[in-house]
Amino acid sequence: MRSDKELREAGPPKTYDWTLLSNTCYRKLYWFLRGLDYATIPAYFVFGQAWQLALDSWYTPQVGIDWSPAEIKKHRDRAIEVARKHWMDSYSIGTSIAPAGAGSNTWENLEVLFKMYCKTYTVEPYRVLGAEKGWVWPLAGTPWMLGGSIDDYIEWEGLGSLVQENKTSGIYLSDQYIKQWDHSGQVSLYIWYLNQLKGKEVYGAYMNMACKRIPKKKVPDNLFARDLQTRTPERLDQFLEEQVVSKILDIEREWDRWLWPRTGFQVECVGGMGKSPCLYRPLCLLDVSISEQDPSAFQGFAWRTEEWAPWERG
Repeated sequence: MRSDKELREAGPPKTYDWTLLSNTCYRKLYWFLRGLDYATIPAYFVFGQAWQLALDSWYTPQVGIDWSPAEIKKHRDRAIEVARKHWMDSYSIGTSIAPAGAGSNTWENLEVLFKMYCKTYTVEPYRVLGAEKGWVWPLAGTPWMLGGSIDDYIEWEGLGSLVQENKTSGIYLSDQYIKQWDHSGQVSLYIWYLNQLKGKEVYGAYMNMACKRIPKKKVPDNLFARDLQTRTPERLDQFLEEQVVSKILDIEREWDRWLWPRTGFQVECVGGMGKSPCLYRPLCLLDVSISEQDPSAFQGFAWRTEEWAPWERG
């Protein structure tokens, strides 16, 4: 953790990922940079982590067209056990039960959903070249670095190289949900990175989506969805200027002002459709300056012991 004074004296970050760049509330960013985090990992975080681990195992190696049903089942069950171990370790309670209020973020849901996924996408038209991979790359012409962690990157004959981004959603995969990726800065950032890694323009990103809301009767057609995303060089340049450089300059100005204003968007505070309430909301209701606030007076908080660096994963 960092004190208010330590954070201010350290100065703004030199490496940014999408978590920092996409933050629409500077007060939330302040607490995040100081290292204030969840005391208990939320169930939807654990679900997403376990889902990714299951996919990593499922694609290592990939199922071939000559595999027998028994081989496929054994391979699938091995992936499920990898996810189950992470789930159990995350809660450290020796059971697969998620905390109260988990909703669709339960182990039972994950296991059923993953079995349906394996049945739906047994043999893929592409090769997965790497599981979750951390990365960091210099932003040309600036003193900053961009980093993050991509879920997978793939090679598809006829298309070439793509980022594969795996998403699980608590809401149904409507056309509106799928179309949001057309405007996603996160997708743009990952495509930009793969361009740098390959030294050439890649095809784009492949969104691999799954809905966690599994009905007990009829399984909907939109339980899974996939979508190809592309970005032209001109659009990526625009993204870097408008959503990266501009945002970093705004963050650096906060060090000069040391104001860290709260957002004006209520959904960022109290949550909404597909969005959880902000962890730091109790602190924003206090009538004292941020440097005088004491998070230890509230339950649910813990301090990170390590610097935020998702680009060191994998």
